[in-house]
Amino acid sequence: MRTRRLKCYSKSMKTLIMTALLAAGTLAWGAKPEVIPELREWKDAPGQYAITPTTRIVVSPDASAELVNHAEIFAKELGVGFAQGAKAKDGDIVLLVKPNAKANKEAYELHVSKKGIRVEAPTAQGAFWGTRSLLQVFHAKGKTFPCGVARDWPDYPVRGFMFDCGRKPFALITLRQILDVCAYYKLNDVQFHLSDNYIWLQNYPNVKTPEDALKIEPSAGAFRLESKIPGLTAKDISYTKDDYRSLVKYAAARGINLIPEIDCPGHSLAMLRIRPDLMYRGPLMKNKHECERAAMFDLSNPGSYDFIRSVFDEYLDEKVFTGNTVHIGTDEYYGDNETYRTFV
Repeated sequence: MRTRRLKCYSKSMKTLIMTALLAAGTLAWGAKPEVIPELREWKDAPGQYAITPTTRIVVSPDASAELVNHAEIFAKELGVGFAQGAKAKDGDIVLLVKPNAKANKEAYELHVSKKGIRVEAPTAQGAFWGTRSLLQVFHAKGKTFPCGVARDWPDYPVRGFMFDCGRKPFALITLRQILDVCAYYKLNDVQFHLSDNYIWLQNYPNVKTPEDALKIEPSAGAFRLESKIPGLTAKDISYTKDDYRSLVKYAAARGINLIPEIDCPGHSLAMLRIRPDLMYRGPLMKNKHECERAAMFDLSNPGSYDFIRSVFDEYLDEKVFTGNTVHIGTDEYYGDNETYRTFV
């Protein structure tokens, strides 16, 4: 009788100690995975999943090309195999799309057990965001993930980031890395600022007039895309049309809408270097400097419209800009409001 009581007491104490340790965070079995942005819902379960040498990323035989592409990217990131149409085995991670018109199209669920993980989403893009949460935790936890069920979805349909590669040159590989980082944190909208110039042109040595500003170092105002307009493309670092087309595809494969921006009618020093006849000639606002004319089109000159239209048409007609959004800048124009409104 005494022995039986001791065993009962010992079991109760063990449960009490385990509960206290879990509450204090000393043991992390089933603890809510830490990801950015934070998971909306988490229901824990005992144990954890671990990637093994035989782990595969699995999709169904009728999976869309988009889901297959996402799965292949994920498999490469984890250094594991990919299988389409194969029956899932212990240790596999399955990506599954279940269409649901009422659900947030970027939502996803993670069903994690010791034997495997199932990522469910109403769209392929939602499934890809699920893989981003898995990837973050795998990176932090040595390719393990606590068992449980996660449900997650974004508050905002557009989650964006703008990167200025106009004022400062960046290699093409860096732009891909920027897209990788944005996808890692589930940003779905990235804007590349492809042309611009340093401001405060009056601070450059020997710059007194607009003509002086047009002669300053080329890197002070650059147009980064290949163009058939002679003299427009930056000579230090630029991107061919095929380079940019590849970036659009690279972004789309990671759930990102890539938005190109060519800044005008202001911030246009690179374009006005080759067309100084289109420089702004009107009155300046108070405390503005004469040399700033060198970076601003004159919107009272019909030739400005023709030139700017030819720049955008080149990339639209040749299917360099293929998304549903193109950004035209339109900030900091010093002319009258109605002329500006007409331009926009």
